[in-house]
Amino acid sequence: MLAAIRRHATGRNLLVMLAALGASAIIAHTLTLPAYRAVASGFDPFNVQYPLTWEMVAIQRGAFSPGISVAYTGYVIFDFLSQCVMAIFYALLWAWMMARSPQPLARNGLLLFPALAVLFAAAENAAFLALVFSSSHDPRHDVTRAALEIHRIRVLLSNGNFAITVTLAVFTSYFRWRQKR
Repeated sequence: MLAAIRRHATGRNLLVMLAALGASAIIAHTLTLPAYRAVASGFDPFNVQYPLTWEMVAIQRGAFSPGISVAYTGYVIFDFLSQCVMAIFYALLWAWMMARSPQPLARNGLLLFPALAVLFAAAENAAFLALVFSSSHDPRHDVTRAALEIHRIRVLLSNGNFAITVTLAVFTSYFRWRQKR
């Protein structure tokens, strides 16, 4: 798998994945999020709210209208696919930068790190779906607690992916600059 990532880490494939990320953002902001907000009393999906608290979850669950389960299911599918595209982009970008650095930057196992964010996004979506499909009169404290913890970890992993990207970019640039001197 790691060899396949390294083999597909080309400039063309990175541009394709970047275009897919751009299309995903456009679809999210023009279709998916407005459709969700229409049945969620104007609230954003739980996944995109930072920070997210117990109180916010309780208030929003009480404000849901009858079409929320369909809207949230559609959002969850789109969110999961977007997370997969982002993970592939990060893995390809990191492999591409690592191949261009005159010094070794990291072990190839690092290329699997973006998959952790996808796994936690799937768990987060499942937990939030359980809350959406249950009655707002049932507090579901256990599911809410798990969903909030998973949400925090997923945000941390997403920020970690970005931090690793910046770090690899800085070191790749530095090592290439130093090699030219």
